[in-house]
Amino acid sequence: MNTTQIVRAIDLGYGYVKYTARNRQSDSPPLVQCAFPSMALPGASAASRHDIEGLRAPKILPVVVREMSYIVGPDTPLLLAGQTGRALGPDYSRSTIYEALMLGTLAYIGEHAIDYLVLGLPVSRYDQERKRLQSLYSGNLNTPMPGEQERTQSTEVKNVIVVPQPVGGFVASKAEAEDGGKSWRGATLVIDPGYFTFDWVVVSESNAYVASRSGAVHGGMSQIIRAIADQIEHETGLHI
Repeated sequence: MNTTQIVRAIDLGYGYVKYTARNRQSDSPPLVQCAFPSMALPGASAASRHDIEGLRAPKILPVVVREMSYIVGPDTPLLLAGQTGRALGPDYSRSTIYEALMLGTLAYIGEHAIDYLVLGLPVSRYDQERKRLQSLYSGNLNTPMPGEQERTQSTEVKNVIVVPQPVGGFVASKAEAEDGGKSWRGATLVIDPGYFTFDWVVVSESNAYVASRSGAVHGGMSQIIRAIADQIEHETGLHI
């Protein structure tokens, strides 16, 4: 009897969605890490999903959230047409864009049942949003069916674990260390400069999360890109 539990992770950042999925090729490692832009476009044309002889169709996925239609996926930026497709703000995890990206990512993961789903949150939103995300994404979820337009499927998520986003980097670094991090001494500071927030966490030598010394501020890559765009607009008169 196979008792292997299925554990998957989603880091739904402001800039990119990162997730783990089963590698369908038998001669490759069992899990692969995937990413696509954190963009969800409302009301995108269904015509853009049709194949044209000699060309591939864009890699996108239709998702319905609260009776609103969205398009998500790796090629979503090709369909922007003046839209940003992003939700940049402290309430990101409560937005319909976030929910559309989450359901689309679960569809790309492609598991009918997940024993443990690990999610990340910015440090500044961890206490407020952790339990809500655990409740919202536990149970049977109605997710899109890749390759089957307007069809959905049920994905069962049995348990949801939510961690501050920089904790993932700490766990990965310790696991990849030659001695599993046993030789590490003192507290560890993990810095996570993201697309919209700049997060940091402190973990003690005994692997305790030190909340009082962890935090986040708005100041990620999006603000640097916006400042560059503003300067270009000022110098050229072009709207970016």
